Amino acid sequence: MKTFTLDESIEVHVAEEFELSLPGKGAQGYEWDVADITAGLAFLGHSPSPEHAEDEGAEVRVGADFPEKLRFRADQPGAFTVRLVCRRPFGDGDSLGTETCRVSVHPGP
Repeated sequence: MKTFTLDESIEVHVAEEFELSLPGKGAQGYEWDVADITAGLAFLGHSPSPEHAEDEGAEVRVGADFPEKLRFRADQPGAFTVRLVCRRPFGDGDSLGTETCRVSVHPGP
């Protein structure tokens, strides 16, 4: 599965699953979530980031920030937009900010 960051051009093919790696704010109680997604992309959920860090040989410390990974699937060709928000999953809905990314989906390989 391909993994992209916010500063990369995201180009995938129909039916391809991919991850978006975002800077983590876990120690502060915040997490990234999808605020809005264009039809044609499916949000599949969060990847378990602490396990990813262990797999990559990084030390996981209690309270440490680690990258968050969100999984998506491209369902149809076209240009799509995903708006993300970094907020606490509980409480008053305060957010640390939003990010928008664009995804280009090409017909099958």
